[in-house]
Amino acid sequence: MRVVTGLGILGDILLAAALITLSGYVFGRPEGTTAIEAGVLPWGFGLVASVVLPIIGLIVQANQRPRLGALIIWALPITVLVLVVY
Repeated sequence: MRVVTGLGILGDILLAAALITLSGYVFGRPEGTTAIEAGVLPWGFGLVASVVLPIIGLIVQANQRPRLGALIIWALPITVLVLVVY
């Protein structure tokens, strides 16, 4: 279960790094201050989710629910993968 958790956290970290890196190309500047708010809001929610969901998953795993914790950790990478494929 530790390998699955570690890979899920790595996926979340890579997703957060990609969101931060690509924001400058999508919104014009790295801060996104010149962007339209409608595009920045979902982008920001994705970034926050990629940081918060692994923390919540680790807390759930510490409370004797390892499978649910792994599912929470993997929720965002799987969602992004499904959205990119389809």
